[in-house]
Amino acid sequence: MRKNNKKGFTLIELLAVIIILGVIMLIAVPSVTRYIQQSRKKAYVSTASQYVSSVVNMVNSGDLKFYESNTLYLVKVGHNGSCVKLERGGQSPFSNTWKYAYVGVVYTGMGYDYFFMGEDGTGQGIALTRERNLIDTNYNSLVVTNTPDYEGLYGCCSIITYTIKDGELKQTVSGEEQTVTKGFASDLVNTVNSKLYDYRISKIVVININDYNCTYS
Repeated sequence: MRKNNKKGFTLIELLAVIIILGVIMLIAVPSVTRYIQQSRKKAYVSTASQYVSSVVNMVNSGDLKFYESNTLYLVKVGHNGSCVKLERGGQSPFSNTWKYAYVGVVYTGMGYDYFFMGEDGTGQGIALTRERNLIDTNYNSLVVTNTPDYEGLYGCCSIITYTIKDGELKQTVSGEEQTVTKGFASDLVNTVNSKLYDYRISKIVVININDYNCTYS
């Protein structure tokens, strides 16, 4: 009769394996999490760049016509019903919702300069940034959690016009010019004055065009 000499793992050996696996997990999980975050931020920047490209195409095709200088046109993108769509995707990689997302357009008299600003439902956002700086290698400095909250810009209408006078945001209501006191007002004025200083912006036109009205002139 043969004697079975097979041995199993001892308790100490099992504990050693568990400890080693735990150390590996401690090293691997933060690295994987960091990689996922980096990938999402890169995709966020890419999505912003694609929205700008869509608006550029609409301007070049004549669907959107912007001729006033010293004016920042803000075209709503990324929302249900928005006229500006992407062939694929279009939502934030962190969230399926946008708190706000706009492509900014400034007519220089010789051509156009384009910008993007947006924030998603998780608070990840890109502050007003020029198109040429929307590069995924800059994702860490571009995608942040302390962007201004411009959600109130949507307002009630398809076209909303503001003016900037004496450092304040103004809006004409029923023929009377009023100071805008909503939370986004001071942030918007400060952003325009600091980031778009060379354009001497005195008017902001918010364009909330939708599927039923895909033109502006």
